[in-house]
Amino acid sequence: MNYGMKRSLQAQKMGELGRGHMMVEAHQMVHVGEAITTLVNCMNTFRMYRPQVREPQMTSMMDRQLEHMMSMCNNILKYMQTKEINQIMPDRIMNWQSSINQMHQPVNMNTSRLDERDMVCCMASSLKACVMSLSVATMSCSDDTMRKMVMNCCTSCMNMVYDMLMHMHQRAMHHVSTMQANTMHSAMHVYQPLSEMQYQ
Repeated sequence: MNYGMKRSLQAQKMGELGRGHMMVEAHQMVHVGEAITTLVNCMNTFRMYRPQVREPQMTSMMDRQLEHMMSMCNNILKYMQTKEINQIMPDRIMNWQSSINQMHQPVNMNTSRLDERDMVCCMASSLKACVMSLSVATMSCSDDTMRKMVMNCCTSCMNMVYDMLMHMHQRAMHHVSTMQANTMHSAMHVYQPLSEMQYQ
């Protein structure tokens, strides 16, 4: 086989690798796009509930978490723009900063107010949805920088869920299921450590 044929086969392989890379990038961006969409929906939920909350500690936590989510989302979007991989993203996501202050007015609810427990539950659910979506996106990222950014965003959302649940627990809004000691022991006794022989 002469060099020309070898070069041709190598070019063909490189072309196949290039197409595979493009498919991976598209797969990555689909999942990151879904995660960012979920994150934006979560921020919109926070902004909608914010004027309804009266408890100072809760409002402080919401403001802190919302600011952090906005920062994470901006960082990911800016990175996508530098890599020129934002074409697959919906315009609603890429331009969401322009409408960030559209919901600063209190929501008009003449008949009744939302209960704080209901609002906290909804916000915690929104954050949990972000965690699930960001987890899938993290596993789909081929770009190492993007993967780390999305993973850090996922970890932050996990911590936000924890803060929400602790807030609910402190105010008796969240019931923590417990087991009697003998029941827990009986349930966990089913699982036994495997010996090295069992692996062979």
